[in-house]
This record gives sequence, structure tokens and C-alpha cells, in this order.
Amino acid sequence: MQTFRRRMSIDEMIERMRITAVLRTYYDLQETRISVENRVNTREFIFCETCGIMYPKPKRGRALIRWDGKTCLICGEKTIHIIEIEPNPILEETYKDLLKREKSLIPVMYEQIKDHPLWFNYLAHIQGIGVVLGTFLITYLHPARFRTVSSMWKYCGLHVEFYCPNCKFVYQFGKPGIHERCPKCGTLLIVRAPKRKKGEKVEWNPFARAMCWRIGETFAKTGKFYKALYYEFKQRIKAKKPDITPKHLREDAKRRVVKVFLAHYWEYGREILGLPTRRPYPIIKGLDSYIPPVLDKKNPDEVKTDERMKALLMKHGISMNEYLKLWDWFREMEIKVKPAK
Repeated sequence: MQTFRRRMSIDEMIERMRITAVLRTYYDLQETRISVENRVNTREFIFCETCGIMYPKPKRGRALIRWDGKTCLICGEKTIHIIEIEPNPILEETYKDLLKREKSLIPVMYEQIKDHPLWFNYLAHIQGIGVVLGTFLITYLHPARFRTVSSMWKYCGLHVEFYCPNCKFVYQFGKPGIHERCPKCGTLLIVRAPKRKKGEKVEWNPFARAMCWRIGETFAKTGKFYKALYYEFKQRIKAKKPDITPKHLREDAKRRVVKVFLAHYWEYGREILGLPTRRPYPIIKGLDSYIPPVLDKKNPDEVKTDERMKALLMKHGISMNEYLKLWDWFREMEIKVKPAK
């Protein structure tokens, strides 16, 4: 009988807890550093003599559009003064110290993961995955922890839930589309991303969900293959939902790209660790939408000699020539999506 989930040893658990503490401290420092950075810059305020109130000068949004630069946004009188407030010099020193501390943690994380097989065999060859994101993937989303990729998706809050707008109740049937209407009132269910509910414990990890959002942002900005896939998903979603807002379009495309990447990470990672893998859902169902893992920092000649990749493609009945067409595709997409100068 094949074992799809491997329990961690005591030493592995201790090491994981140590590096996890460094990772969380890194983001705590980053959050504090950004807050201090916002206070370091010179800030402009509007003081109204009529109202006796001082408020920030609008820089963007509706307030800036409706402000004429002469009158108070509250009372409309022309009794305003623009005030500039210089920050305390200690804030500049605090900001530099926090930035230095934040950067000092990156080499610490690298020392912990540089010899890990998941890093030097896979994650180091993915454009957009650096030391920090690699540390998160190895510690929180180790492929040996999850029996299936769908369980990894659920742990990250990337699954869906079925919401009844009439009963205000959330159903989690496990299989998308198994129920179209509410079993109680018959109302058409809304398929949505999982949300927090006051007084209830969530079944997914909020930190992992936030980190997956960061992975999606990285791919959308600096990725190669996954950036091309991101733009491809945007086109498909826009064609299917013409009325979708730009923000929803962007977030939906990022979510899909991250799910594809995690599927690749789970499948290829288990090959690296010598663990059994299940056949991908599109192949089981005979669909033509299966996308094999891509090491987009490698060139095609290096991929041809990758024994794990050749074994994985052979298992799914995919020829190397067909697989290498992905390189031509994302390179063409990379040229198309490159911003004009």
C-alpha cells in the first residue's frame, strides 16, 4: 500500500519551527518598516480656520477630483492653509535600522534551505520564487504533508465555498458544482472564495493564504512562464465575464496561476522526495488542459537531461517535443506582455 503522507521526525519538526520563526519575524519587521517609512516622508495637511480642523491633503481618489485646491473639503470656505510637517530625525534612523534588520534575515533563511532538495532541484529554477517565498513553501507547504494537491489548496484558502444568499449559510460540499441550489430553500448557490466569519474558526491558514497572494503578485510582475499564464488566464476570464471589474479580473487570474503553480510544486516536489503521486485530474478525466511543471529558469537543453522531468512526462504519456512547445509559447507571450517604453 502506497503512503501518500509522510509524518515529520522530531528533528525535522524542530528545524521547521526554528526557520518558521525567522520567516514570521521577517514579515513582522517588514510590516513595521513600511509603517515607519510612511511617516518618514514629509506630510502635507489642510487646516481650515472656519472648521478648526486639520486633515491630510488629498493625493488621489474622489477627494482629489472634487477638490479645487482653494476651498475646504468640509465647509467649502476659502479659509484654508496648506501645512507641511517635517518628520522627526529619529524616524529616519529607525527606518534604516529596521531595513537593515529585515535584510539580515534573508541570508539566515538561505542557509536553512540552500541544501534542501526542494530548493536546489526545483524552487531555485522558478522565476519569481526567491529565498523568502522558497522558505515559506518548504516549511509550510512541504509536499509530504499533503495527500493531494486539493488538500494543499484548502490549507491555503484557495478552495471554494457555496453560499446561499437567502439562508446566509455556507456549504462546503467538497466537490465544486455538486449542488447548484440550496438544499433548504432551493436558492441558487453562489460559488465564492472562503471568508472569515465572526466567532468561527477557519479551516485554512490565513498566513498561508496571504503568502499565496504574494506569490501571485510576484508572478504577475516578474515571472516568466507563470506571468505568461497569468495574462492568458486574464484573457480567458475577460472573454467569459465581459462585465468583470479590473480588480476582480486581476485577483481571479492570480488565484488560478497560484493554484497551477502549487499543483506543479506538489507533483514535482513529491517526485524529488521519492513519494508516490496521484495522476492529475485532467488526465484522469481525459481532458486536454493538463499543464506539466515548468522549470522556466532552465533552457530547453537542460530540461532534456532532467531525469525527473523525463520520468514524469513518460508517466503521463507526454513527449519531450510537445513539452518543449511550452517554452516557445511563454517566450512569445513574454514579448507580447512586455510594456512599451
